[in-house]
Amino acid sequence: MFLRNGPIGLVFHTLFILFIVAPIAMVCAVAFTGDGSFLVTATELQTSVREKLPVTIVVMDNGELGVMSLKQDLKGIPHTGTVLGGVDWEHLARAFGADCTTVETENALGDALRIAVGS
Repeated sequence: MFLRNGPIGLVFHTLFILFIVAPIAMVCAVAFTGDGSFLVTATELQTSVREKLPVTIVVMDNGELGVMSLKQDLKGIPHTGTVLGGVDWEHLARAFGADCTTVETENALGDALRIAVGS
């Protein structure tokens, strides 16, 4: 199953609900989310590790709370409180007991996803 994150911080909660509602159908889940959205609920990574949920989270790091920046742009106001950055994703993942691979290209992403989902 592939999920695209909607509201900020929703990725883990959506995955957890899917595993509760359809545990047999969920062989593996891949979710894509932005860095800001992921950081809102990053501690839930430990829950997914503890519960041994077969999830792969792809964090797209643009160094900002993109939706908030967009809203500020639409209102014509300067970006305030939207800049992120400096996150060491591999250390963060490992701190919660998860594996992590950092990629820079589309081909590398494809390779990493194939390894992550075991195909």
